[in-house]
Amino acid sequence: MRFARYAVVLFFASAVAAAAAGAARERGAEADWKRAFGRVYRLVPGQAVKRVAPPYIPERFAFCSEGHLNQGKDAPTHLVLHAVAGGDVCGWGHSFADKLALRQVLGFALQMKKYEIDGPADLLSLDLMGDWVVDPDAPRERQLADVTWIVLAAHRRLVRFERREVEREVIVARGRFAFTPLPNARQPRFVYLFTGLLDPAGPSPEEGDAAAFFRALGGYAGLAVVDETQAPNTASLEWSGRISANVADRKPAPQRDTGLRELLDNVSRQTGLTFEKGRRKIPVWIAVEGPAAG
Repeated sequence: MRFARYAVVLFFASAVAAAAAGAARERGAEADWKRAFGRVYRLVPGQAVKRVAPPYIPERFAFCSEGHLNQGKDAPTHLVLHAVAGGDVCGWGHSFADKLALRQVLGFALQMKKYEIDGPADLLSLDLMGDWVVDPDAPRERQLADVTWIVLAAHRRLVRFERREVEREVIVARGRFAFTPLPNARQPRFVYLFTGLLDPAGPSPEEGDAAAFFRALGGYAGLAVVDETQAPNTASLEWSGRISANVADRKPAPQRDTGLRELLDNVSRQTGLTFEKGRRKIPVWIAVEGPAAG
């Protein structure tokens, strides 16, 4: 009986040791792929935007698996990652699309609104498939300067971005903010951006000042929102945009205009503000080809 007890003790000790060794190997393997991934994907000092073109390194699949981004054996065709120079990289967005044009890079990776971008279609259609690592806090000028060098390396075309004041159709916000929550809203403190019926679920809510709120609204509308409201205005807002709020891509134009009016009416009854179309000069980043004048 004593021998049996010793055998049981030895068995459990061996099992514990084997489990510990296995866990150590897993930690080591995880550390190995993370180091390899970081060497390729981290930003270096002075860098605000980086493109990692396919074919991708094997460690990318492990990164996507850890973030639950893979669909079976397929990883996303491109990732958008956030980082600061020399720091760790974290996932932000991904897609399984088979093409990533410059226009989409500016809109998706750099989070520029449609009304902030202009230029010839052949430039904005240049294919830049790959993973994009972005320092979201870097000045826009630095981000676009890095994109210029990335396009040059990929296509041997010098594409620059010039910031100009351009008169455009806009949405003018007027009045004084007076929040009125929607009846039976799941989160009565939110301003909901939607058309049709209010979707019961949506993306993570956002928070910011009036400028951030109007920028978000303009992204859904496809037009810049110019703030001509009366002070004092609210210092901080919380809002939640639903899929139905994205009216900018609706076709034909009458359907887009109807959706826009409904979106603005829904926001108006929650905020007490009025929204009407007008024309104003707004800053626009224009894609141009060739060296700068002078």
